[in-house]
Amino acid sequence: MTHFIKKRFPHVHQIKLAAFFLLLLFSAANLFASTAECACDVSLSFGNAGCGSGEGVHIEIKEIRGRCHVCENGICQEIDCNGTTDIGSGTVECLTGECTYTFQINEGEPETGSFKCNFANGNTGANASVRGVKFNDLNANMIMDGNEQTLANHNVLIRNTDTKDFLTTKTDANGRYIFTGLSAGWYDIWSGIPTDWCQTAPVWGAGLVVHSMEIADKQGITVNFGITTNCGYSDGDGNVPETVTVSGYIRTGACTPIEGVELQGFNGNPVTDSNGFYTARLPAGWTGTVMPVAEGYAFYPPRREYRAVLADLTEHDYSDTRMYELSGQIHDAAGNPVKNVTLGELPGVRTDENGAYRVLVPSGWSGTVTPESPLYLFEPASLHYGGITENTTGQNYTSELPTYTISGYIRDSEGNSVPGVVLEGVPGRRSTDWRGFYIVTVEFSQILTLTPRKPGYTFSPSDSNFTDITGNITNAGFSARLATGTNCELSTRTIQSAKSGNWSDPATWTAGRVPGADDSIQINEGDMVIVDVSEVRVSSICNYGVLKSEAGRSVNLRVGDFLYNSGRISGADGLSRGQAGSAITLNAENTIYNAEYAEITGGNGANDNSYHARGAQGGMVSLFSAKIINRGHIAGGKGGEAYSCCAGGSAYGGPGGDIILLAREILVNMPGASGSNRNGVSSAICCYRNSHNGLMRY
Repeated sequence: MTHFIKKRFPHVHQIKLAAFFLLLLFSAANLFASTAECACDVSLSFGNAGCGSGEGVHIEIKEIRGRCHVCENGICQEIDCNGTTDIGSGTVECLTGECTYTFQINEGEPETGSFKCNFANGNTGANASVRGVKFNDLNANMIMDGNEQTLANHNVLIRNTDTKDFLTTKTDANGRYIFTGLSAGWYDIWSGIPTDWCQTAPVWGAGLVVHSMEIADKQGITVNFGITTNCGYSDGDGNVPETVTVSGYIRTGACTPIEGVELQGFNGNPVTDSNGFYTARLPAGWTGTVMPVAEGYAFYPPRREYRAVLADLTEHDYSDTRMYELSGQIHDAAGNPVKNVTLGELPGVRTDENGAYRVLVPSGWSGTVTPESPLYLFEPASLHYGGITENTTGQNYTSELPTYTISGYIRDSEGNSVPGVVLEGVPGRRSTDWRGFYIVTVEFSQILTLTPRKPGYTFSPSDSNFTDITGNITNAGFSARLATGTNCELSTRTIQSAKSGNWSDPATWTAGRVPGADDSIQINEGDMVIVDVSEVRVSSICNYGVLKSEAGRSVNLRVGDFLYNSGRISGADGLSRGQAGSAITLNAENTIYNAEYAEITGGNGANDNSYHARGAQGGMVSLFSAKIINRGHIAGGKGGEAYSCCAGGSAYGGPGGDIILLAREILVNMPGASGSNRNGVSSAICCYRNSHNGLMRY
């Protein structure tokens, strides 16, 4: 596919050409000092550009001043022109008064190079020129298509009809020719036509076919010669046809058909149908000039000249050259511009610093434009266009960051769900449900740390960090473990039991003194310490042995930090008639932890076997702390038994001791743990009997 590009420059600039189908960059960097105004007329055409076998799209851009158009696949945008020039594979020729670029685009990606364009003789010059190419017009459509070959070593002649000056040259290896140094005036130009061939361009004919033209001062003109053996002089039996037909398609720049275009100049001025097709029946040898005409359109070629048409001609196509603006802006919900968003189906187009985009599309262009960015979603997601026929502005989009989810389960070491765990690190309150499941919503590329919190528990990991979130994250679980809040490691502050004995006896303790409020206490396995004082105040207690009150005295422990029980804490039993079991009152500031198989029990009430027997009250158990965790057994003291064997007597079993567990933050009764009170048994022979129930309160 060969492209012909004609430019008129009052002074020369760097030019950038690169092609997929078509890409032009006009730089604003001067190569020569000049006071002339920067302006140029650009006329571009190329064949077989996606419209089937037709001529394709012609783009015409005029008066480019300081900015330029970049065109690719027939879609153009306006940009600033700066930088080094790149030119697609081909040749560059610079002459006085103009620069002309002719380049061939090969199959696949074209090679690119870097060129600077200079005038051949270093000045602006004052003369005109004519140049062009000669080619084998296989389909006789007057246009050089991509599959048609150039013709070398063919004569080309030009004559000034005023001065009668005569010049001749031959086409080079690429089928090109050039005449320079021409003065203004009228000229005839022609090229030799071999026997049995006829000429298709610039005008149709056979034998000597002359094309006349006027050339202005400093003007550069391109005249291409097409010849073909597809002349159709006879039907094979030597009969010359009485009529011939000329046909073709007229399409938009986007290759959609244009209906109702009148072909003025043909007999009867035929009009295109709904497929954009026309046909004209003409007498053999017909000569004339034809122009496609339709309001609001600008066609290429603007006209065709025919001389002595003796054969049917097909694919004499025309294309609309109009370009329309398609533009808009992209902002976020706060109205801030979003830059560097690409627009799908608009090659090379992206939003600028102001979130704006602007392109020129050929008439009739259809497509779906989809804004694309790895950072955003857009509303609307895309806009569809079904044949643009006017400038289309205000095509705006709103961006938003996509959202994703992070989810998982929180369970303990035994696989039990842990509900009510709060996930910190995201707005709002997010917590696990009855299944221990949580889900939180996060933004694209958000960085956050999720931290699980629930009183009485520690978690592994303690938190999870998430960075550059680009999708949903599942299985982001945590393992929960009850936080005992206890630490029974020995330290210099720990006073241990040295033997069994009374609390108030210094010999009971390794420190040789009675523990005080700042001491950490450890009662070792096998030791029994009897609480023989009304109240004990220490910093912490770790009990692995037995801690028991003396008869008739309750256990009242006040602990500044925690109490850990892995042994037994119990009240003394009542010894005499009516004596209640000793109560247990444990008050720890932070944690009371009753380990598996450990016991905390009130003392049993005294039994009674008198005439009117009354069992004594069982000892009450009261626990107060911020966190109470029970994995063992907690029980109120058993009510005293009552037996009466006398006629007319009575017996009432004692009520069991109550259990009171009050936690400021969390109370956990783990699987396998238990709590109970126990009523006393009563029995009598031939007398009224009754028993009293104890209470158990949490």
